[in-house]
Amino acid sequence: MCIKDAIDVLGPVTNPKTVHQAKFSIPATLGLIAVHRKAGLAEFAQILEDKNALSFLNNIHMKLDDEVNHEYPKRWIGKVTVTTTNAQEINARIDEPKGDPGNTLSRNELDEKARSIAVSGGAVSSEELDAVMDKLWNTASSNAVGFLLT
Repeated sequence: MCIKDAIDVLGPVTNPKTVHQAKFSIPATLGLIAVHRKAGLAEFAQILEDKNALSFLNNIHMKLDDEVNHEYPKRWIGKVTVTTTNAQEINARIDEPKGDPGNTLSRNELDEKARSIAVSGGAVSSEELDAVMDKLWNTASSNAVGFLLT
């Protein structure tokens, strides 16, 4: 896939009708991030009723960037330009996405992500996950892994 393909897939859904559509919509994702500072499972689950996040949909536009396109797939550069209500432009970029080897998640971020996925999805209770995470974080000092869920 090239960057143009990503724009074709992630850009056209500007008014998602389902949570699934919202997950494949850059405008919906950025609207959640603007309002909640993240776009996780909990935020997406509520997006269709989230008037604040939805208010961003028609104000977000994707365009092909020559540098990003040229570097892909060797590098996954991300760029954003925000124009404020008083016409000030704020530019930002990231050269390696969060979670990639050069920009790893912290221990707290890993824990939060695991909790978001496992507990929100109903796979385990919060207490069960506490026990699993304790075992996982202490695997290096253990003689055997054994069962994670008992």
